[in-house]
Amino acid sequence: MSELADDLETSADGALVVDEDLKIVYANRSAQRILGYHPDGSAYGYCYQIMRGRDDRQQLVCREYCLVARRASLGEPVSNFDLNVPTKIKGDRWLNMSVLHYSDKSQGSSYIVHLFRDITQKKRDAEFAERLIAAARQHDSLRPDPHSSHATSRGHERLTPREREVLTLLAEGHGTREIAQRLSISTTTTRNHIQHVLQKLNVHTRLEAVVHAMNNDLFE
Repeated sequence: MSELADDLETSADGALVVDEDLKIVYANRSAQRILGYHPDGSAYGYCYQIMRGRDDRQQLVCREYCLVARRASLGEPVSNFDLNVPTKIKGDRWLNMSVLHYSDKSQGSSYIVHLFRDITQKKRDAEFAERLIAAARQHDSLRPDPHSSHATSRGHERLTPREREVLTLLAEGHGTREIAQRLSISTTTTRNHIQHVLQKLNVHTRLEAVVHAMNNDLFE
């Protein structure tokens, strides 16, 4: 077990090692950082109590009787999967999990290793893209009217370079705070830019603004 811990300690992936009763016996630094738990092993309990993971349908996956851990303990291959996990510092995070079996022959013990990485931003980007596609299909009325193309183009031309930057970042799925950080401006200034974009494009929501921009080829 000590050799396994040494190998996992410097891993960029979070690592939780549990015994046959699913009690956590080791957590590496990355796991502590991602989950926000104290490094002292005595602070840990059972993995299903700590992780409390749910799937895309918000169904509880982490239970006292864990089918994934059972399959891994039997030496069966387990495909990686995504879990929505509550953390102590960052709120709910999406983690991509890999589970495997480890046998410590020197001590005659078996362990289940959970390796995970934070994919929250990737998950949010994918969800935003799905909403964007759905909105584009439902908002045909946002497509430019040939009879009002002159007025529409004038609205586009009134966008400042900064407002176009903000619009592009909105299209990439970034929120107000993230846009502010990327552009090194305050959140108040960011909100003002977003409001100006909505007014100039004559739309009501950020999603409508992005769909409108896509329909009118505003992105380079």
